[in-house]
Amino acid sequence: LLVVVVFVVPSKLLLAEHAGSNYNKDTEHHGDVKGERVQDFQDFMRAKVENMFWEGFNNYMEHAYPRDELMPISCGGQDTWGPFLLTLIDSLDTIYIFGNYSLFDTMVKEVVTVVNFNVDKNVSVFETNIRVVGGLLSAHILAKKLKLEEESDCMQWYDNNLLNLAMDVANRLLPAFETNTGIPYGTVNLRYGVPKDETPVSSLAGAGTHLLEFITLSHLTGNVTYAQVARRASLALWSLRSSLGLVGNHINTRTGGWTLKDSGIGGNGDSYYEYLLKAYILSGDTDYLVMFEDVYLPIIYYTRNLDGWHIDVDMVSGASVHNWFWSLAAFFPGLQVLYGDISLAQQTANTFFSVWKRYGALPEIYDFESKSAFPGHVSYPLRPELAESFFYLSRSTNDSIWMEHAAKMVDDISTKSRTTCGFATIKNVETGELEDRMESFFLSETLKYLYLTFTPSRANEFDGFVFNTEAHPLPVIGQVISIVQNETTPYNLYSYERNPHSSVCRADGKGSGFHALKKKFFKFKEQVTVTEDDVNHAEENGGDFKGGDLKGDRSNAKNLVKNIENIMNAVNENENEN
Repeated sequence: LLVVVVFVVPSKLLLAEHAGSNYNKDTEHHGDVKGERVQDFQDFMRAKVENMFWEGFNNYMEHAYPRDELMPISCGGQDTWGPFLLTLIDSLDTIYIFGNYSLFDTMVKEVVTVVNFNVDKNVSVFETNIRVVGGLLSAHILAKKLKLEEESDCMQWYDNNLLNLAMDVANRLLPAFETNTGIPYGTVNLRYGVPKDETPVSSLAGAGTHLLEFITLSHLTGNVTYAQVARRASLALWSLRSSLGLVGNHINTRTGGWTLKDSGIGGNGDSYYEYLLKAYILSGDTDYLVMFEDVYLPIIYYTRNLDGWHIDVDMVSGASVHNWFWSLAAFFPGLQVLYGDISLAQQTANTFFSVWKRYGALPEIYDFESKSAFPGHVSYPLRPELAESFFYLSRSTNDSIWMEHAAKMVDDISTKSRTTCGFATIKNVETGELEDRMESFFLSETLKYLYLTFTPSRANEFDGFVFNTEAHPLPVIGQVISIVQNETTPYNLYSYERNPHSSVCRADGKGSGFHALKKKFFKFKEQVTVTEDDVNHAEENGGDFKGGDLKGDRSNAKNLVKNIENIMNAVNENENEN
């Protein structure tokens, strides 16, 4: 049903001038390109992305460390979501993926030595989980892999240090889940727990984006608490969907009542949908697939228009609320690839890319009726979502257009956002004005997805992993590697085989150092299988919490597994009648 995609070599290159070939850069080329020319193009773009990463990372270490983020215009640093070395923790697995294992070893030591989470600081539960817990868990997995390489001298000192830090952080987040509904508060104090004056209102994404990290943490430690609280929160949100199958944007964590009933895939909702499907891929628990299909198919039916835009609608009536495109929604085609809806994914991605082509960036909100960036939301903080979708599409189709689009993103970011000390947020996509901030996700996500798009051999090595919403790769349970934590840990979930040909730890970034994996591959499906009903669902909840139990609701869930083409045909017929 689902897919971990395999790269297909492109057949045409729009931006082939990057390869130093004889193509005219002012013309499109749609003929077959094979062999060295394809490799030259990939090598050139990969090198360009690598240079951008090292430029950003080195400037962070020189001018901002140990603060959270680089200020690339003033060449300084600032604490934002932390303080907890945010850009460094967020970048650890990127350093590994880029092949600099000696630096990875050094930076892991730095984190283990310096970071301290026992601070009197209010932090976002959502951001701390995806960036810090996710970053620490991913780097832990990769550190263990390096340590187990027979010919590697990297990480021989390592003793689950990052895993212990991830547990420390997660334990400090757990008080947020102590609500009547199980839906977490949005903020905790790292030392004292939930602030006394903390609002009970949380966003859908903030409340429902913990499954991947907490499931992984439970399996690595044997402590089921993490997975249980994340599951309870996701079940609660799912049980509170409307009779249309839609969920809102903000919810009262104490009562379960929706405080903002806008429904869509953009800001404050995006990663909730992402984590339901990815939790199924990660864990194999079909309950998460049931929950995903319950909310995904109504999103397709009610929010997608014929031009490929996704609008915001009222969760109760399905009526349009906002006719605009959130840049955060650009992740959605990538999620559709994982689900198998390749055709819809391509249509949606092309629609979203039309905004990039207009500005050379994505404004935070684009009004597609007035065809302009929405006032007050005209910035582009170097977000990764569009690059993420291009990555998945480039690995699941025979069409090289996605690699070409990714190359345009690289060129535009390099041209528009580069400063003396790194890469800056584009404060206004219409004027080109910059803002003195480089968010950690630029190094953790944006450049990582772009690099892997141009490095299919490296991307193939992560086919057995699921990327969290901060692009931190976490292994599919039972499929990838054996990481024996210690003799008392009851879990030995992964099967690992040593590779006698692995390279030693080196700093030049040229060694493979990454052994062959026992991968789990999913087979593509062209469309969702057919069932009888359209988008009918359970009775209206009225905002009352039902405890989050799948029992008794599976028949309704199964009724929502519909053929996407039938849904779109119904939409087309309705449009024609009007």
